[in-house]
Amino acid sequence: MTQDAEDWFKEFGIASDNFQDLHSLAEKFEGEGNTKEAIKVYQHIIINQTSSDSAKHALELIRAKSIPSWHFDMLSDTRRNDAFEKAISRAVPEKSRVLDIGTGSGLLAMMAARAGAASVLACEVNSDL
Repeated sequence: MTQDAEDWFKEFGIASDNFQDLHSLAEKFEGEGNTKEAIKVYQHIIINQTSSDSAKHALELIRAKSIPSWHFDMLSDTRRNDAFEKAISRAVPEKSRVLDIGTGSGLLAMMAARAGAASVLACEVNSDL
């Protein structure tokens, strides 16, 4: 059990196995805009009640909201992606090492691997991506 969970149980008087009340607490946090705490509560529920599809679904929705909408536009732009793949296949020699900073979904990193890079390191600040 995390320190956060222990604090919630004390502060809100919720039993550690009262998943219905914990789900309500996560919704309360989310409604207040405190998504980090809501995520922690949902993760606690999922770890301790693996059959909790509602907590899994709620967590997916929170994470989806954190992904900028323009990211999806870029992923579906086939002309752009085809041009990047063509350029990457020319620029990445076989057995090279590639660093993809701000990888997002990892699409360009995967293109580098497909072009023959020996290793690809992809970094992204948004863990939900």
